[in-house]
Amino acid sequence: MHTKFLCVLLCLIFSASAFAEPPVPVTRDVKLPEGCWVAVLPVKLAATATELIAPRGFRGIAQTGGESTLDEDEGFIAIFEPESSLTAAEFEYVCKHPRLVGIEFIECDVSKYDLSIVGKDRTLKLLKVWSPHCNDDSKWRKLAGNSINAISLTNCEFVDDNLLESWSSIRGLEILSLFQGWAQVIGAREPRPSGIAAMSLSSLPRCASLTELSVDSGDLKPDGYANIWRCKLLMKLNLSIARADDSRLKGIGSLAALRNLTISGTAIKGSVLSELQEHPCLERVELSRNKDLDGSSLSVLGSIPNLETVNFKSSPGVTGENLAFLSKCGRLRHLALANCERLTSAGLKWLLDLVELRTLVLDDNSQLTPRVLELAGYNAQLQLLSLCGCDWVANKQLEDVIEFFPDLEFLNIVGTKCTGGGFAKLAGLKKVNQLWVDNCYISSDDINKFKKAVAPREVHVVHVPR
Repeated sequence: MHTKFLCVLLCLIFSASAFAEPPVPVTRDVKLPEGCWVAVLPVKLAATATELIAPRGFRGIAQTGGESTLDEDEGFIAIFEPESSLTAAEFEYVCKHPRLVGIEFIECDVSKYDLSIVGKDRTLKLLKVWSPHCNDDSKWRKLAGNSINAISLTNCEFVDDNLLESWSSIRGLEILSLFQGWAQVIGAREPRPSGIAAMSLSSLPRCASLTELSVDSGDLKPDGYANIWRCKLLMKLNLSIARADDSRLKGIGSLAALRNLTISGTAIKGSVLSELQEHPCLERVELSRNKDLDGSSLSVLGSIPNLETVNFKSSPGVTGENLAFLSKCGRLRHLALANCERLTSAGLKWLLDLVELRTLVLDDNSQLTPRVLELAGYNAQLQLLSLCGCDWVANKQLEDVIEFFPDLEFLNIVGTKCTGGGFAKLAGLKKVNQLWVDNCYISSDDINKFKKAVAPREVHVVHVPR
């Protein structure tokens, strides 16, 4: 009886396996013919699309045209550069590799490749395109219907509403970044217009999975902004639109799921910020490079209950007194005030109340005084402090840093008046793991002595002699 039962069970197992799909081959090697010039960037297989689009901590790029071996938990981003020269078969090999996580095209001609296989057989977490030498939109339309989590486009002339309409069928599209449209030319007085300036983004609301959107442009069609507001799942929004003003951004408060908002390089004065009053989900607000921003309009941000991060970089209309409301933001942990020319140390006395502060960026504020360090250190247990370009920082201030911020892990003193003698004392920061000391009066010998003093602890020092 038992023998008969066992035979039946074995028959069932083998018959089931006959119909099962063959397993995907698990290979840790990326093999390409010599001279292919495709870079392999190893990344964690478990990394999210958000982590991949702005990678940190990934180990270095290994140039292929040969063989690259990945660790057990790694996949790779294939980076195609102008020198890349793959046959159609080689390109297909890369696109179908079981460890492929993302693809990046950098100023290369993709006209000879079949883009329909990108994200077709398995989900591609990231597709980045930089200034391609192929602007035939019919090639790029072949991505429609495939599975891609994040797409980042920079200076891509082929992008228009018709293309985005076809891409609305891309499965699993969570992140879309359009860094183009009004590309700033070095030395030019006005940005140059191109395709995205005429877009209405009418297909965005049909991207059912879209949670992160970045638009860097000169302007949009009048309904372009309204179509963004219709994307009700957006949790992260970055608008760097030169002609965007308070009237154009009216309606932004309707994005109830928004957690991270950046409005940068726009023409807003600040009245639209009233729409963010008591926003239930916002945690991060960045208002940088808005030349017309009126600091008196910012107090409404103090009503946001979960606010953790604010950034007012390069905001000439902002004073320390305007920001006094931050003392009531009990969850504030990250504060960036770089290049705010109207700040004074006296106007920042409310720093005393920021007991949860962990990050403080005061770059390029030469008008401040050492008093600001005392204010920040009274209660805060800072982990990151950036004083780049603050010429009031010298060796005495490094002693203050050691006294006020014993938990510091990152310190930036680039372009200050610090010398080797003051730098040596930073060995007293027992938790520091990264120091930026470019353009100071600190020598390579000073760096070596410091590293010996802190050994066996490793501290990464970024240093270019003055």
